[in-house]
Amino acid sequence: MQQNNYQGKLQHPLGSIQKHAGSLSNAHLKQISMKFTNRNLGAIEKVFWLLDQVSQVHFAFAAEIDAVRNENEWQSAIDATQMRHPLLSAKIAGDNETQPFFDFSDKKKIPVRFVEGLDDTRWLSEIETELSVPFDWSTAPLLRVVIVQYQNRSVIVIAAHHCIADGVGLSLVIRDIVAALAGQPLGTLPPPMSADEYLNLAKPMRHDGEKHASGTTSIQRKAEIRPQVFQQVLSESLTEQIVNKVKAEKSTVNAVLSAALVLAGKKLSETWKHNEVRLVVPVSIRQALQIGEDCGLFITKKTINFQPNELVLWSLANKINKEIAEINTLGSIAAETEGIRQFIFSPMDITDISDILQNDVGREIMVSNIGRINYNTQTGKIKINSLWGPIALSGSIGDQTVGISTINGKMHLLHVSRIPIPALLETTVDILQELLN
Repeated sequence: MQQNNYQGKLQHPLGSIQKHAGSLSNAHLKQISMKFTNRNLGAIEKVFWLLDQVSQVHFAFAAEIDAVRNENEWQSAIDATQMRHPLLSAKIAGDNETQPFFDFSDKKKIPVRFVEGLDDTRWLSEIETELSVPFDWSTAPLLRVVIVQYQNRSVIVIAAHHCIADGVGLSLVIRDIVAALAGQPLGTLPPPMSADEYLNLAKPMRHDGEKHASGTTSIQRKAEIRPQVFQQVLSESLTEQIVNKVKAEKSTVNAVLSAALVLAGKKLSETWKHNEVRLVVPVSIRQALQIGEDCGLFITKKTINFQPNELVLWSLANKINKEIAEINTLGSIAAETEGIRQFIFSPMDITDISDILQNDVGREIMVSNIGRINYNTQTGKIKINSLWGPIALSGSIGDQTVGISTINGKMHLLHVSRIPIPALLETTVDILQELLN
């Protein structure tokens, strides 16, 4: 497998991705500057900021649409979406000795690469590339777009620094790009507060960006193996059957899918079969905090441990449901966030904090399921046919991540790993089909 060392100057392996970036217009700058105010990173945002300095933990999403447009039309649609979501024009200022905060000053458009779809899997290799290239958090914007153009369809691939977005937020960004591409005007949103502020755990603070340098960090970035990405889509019929079966058993789709993936890994990996398996499940806190359509980071997570003798799918699913329910209340979210704040903003040495965070993200598998897409997938003459992701990696070299989204009645599964378990998705689908017999 190919190894990439990014401890030096951060460069894209396919050359300058600023080819289609350029600077924003004066009118664009004025609109964003009027509504964008610097604010501190919240606790979870700072966690991802520190994690990403060691091992790229940014994430990716992809969408297939039934339209082809020229480069100018794409760039205009992406510009309009950038104007709608303020954090798409942000960088992170400050350093490891000061309070990091979001700042708008680099005045650059979202970089876009255009790629010819020479084969059906080209977009998968573009995701692999984007996940291999870290972000320079001190330079805006913290999001990149690749447009893979086929003869009569296009695939949008988006990579984003986790500090500015979660899976739901990035799915909304994709929706907005498609809407703008179809000629629909986009409204603008105010800059989102951090989850800490929504929970009244931190007062909003403003900073004079000129008084803080981006600085250098004593944290060393790892050399990483290029990840591999795999896909699997479930038919409308199979998706509906699974949903109905899960309802009849009074469980949840997320828990059953996660349990099936754990069992598939146990079948395929000797290590998983004989050792504890750690499952990480990201949980959206948007509903609890009453977040609208903001692009921002509004998640918590639950790590669930499974022993070698835990092999019954429904038992695993019940365990997952119970443990997620315990953290998915406003009180639990507030307590968890306050605990993270006490740690992440403590006077402890930054390298010690980073080491503890690296140990905490250890896992065998993460299942990130954003559920059924509840927005209209058809805008004018353009339809979003497929949505793939979200997927991200941790500092654990052998972890498996599966992103799941359900759109147009079909479940879409995307699997990424630096050392993948072969046939993980296919075996999972076999396990799900066995439930229906």
